[in-house]
Amino acid sequence: MERHFKRKFSSTTSSSDNVGSSSVRDVGISRDVVGSSKESELQDVLANLPADPRLRPQMLDHDPNIRDEVRRAYLQKSPCQPKDHTFPQTDLLGYDRHFNVKWFDEFDWLEYNISKDVAFCLYCYLFKSNFKIGQGCSDVFTEKQHIQTVLIKQSDQARIDYCICLTAALDCVRFLLKQGLLFRGNDESDTSNNKGNYVELLQFLADHDEKVKAVVLEHALGNLKLIAPTIQKDLVNSCATETIKKIIKDMNGAFFSLLVD
Repeated sequence: MERHFKRKFSSTTSSSDNVGSSSVRDVGISRDVVGSSKESELQDVLANLPADPRLRPQMLDHDPNIRDEVRRAYLQKSPCQPKDHTFPQTDLLGYDRHFNVKWFDEFDWLEYNISKDVAFCLYCYLFKSNFKIGQGCSDVFTEKQHIQTVLIKQSDQARIDYCICLTAALDCVRFLLKQGLLFRGNDESDTSNNKGNYVELLQFLADHDEKVKAVVLEHALGNLKLIAPTIQKDLVNSCATETIKKIIKDMNGAFFSLLVD
């Protein structure tokens, strides 16, 4: 008989099925609303990403679900590199220094804030967990800083000691060059009785000047003795360069001739 007649379901069953279907539809709608809200928030954030490094919120302040999208957006954008800006000069130990625009071409992650005259690292902002807005990238150029900048980090006494040591070494070099004397000795070891004109003359200055004695030879730092053969050659070459510059300046563009016998 069931083949010829359709089974009738009770109204209770139909009602429960309708309720179940309605619940499923409500859950689906709520999920769509939440997803749409998240997508709207993401689009709003991506559309208003600050280009200025100092105006950006901390990466941790973004919703965890959209941080990767924010990082991807910043990587796709160009870093904040105002190449047409006239960078201000800062007096540094009597030298005028300023940000070099060529660094932008050398470091594609480098950014710059005009208002504070500070450089930033884009990758540090995106991926460094303890990065703080405003700290800049103070350790980015450690190896390529100018020597004057490196000296600032040393104590005043260390700079004074080095100047005394260098001045004494140059005095020895100038004396030997003027007299046409040899620099090196056959044995310049600590136990040698004759360490060569340069080292012996430096020792002579130390014996007659307590300030020099306190910072040269055995009292100097291991890498600041200024007695190595390569250092002696560097000092001689420096004197030669300065002498040539002085001669050229005194000639003031006049003609000259060389007599070769």
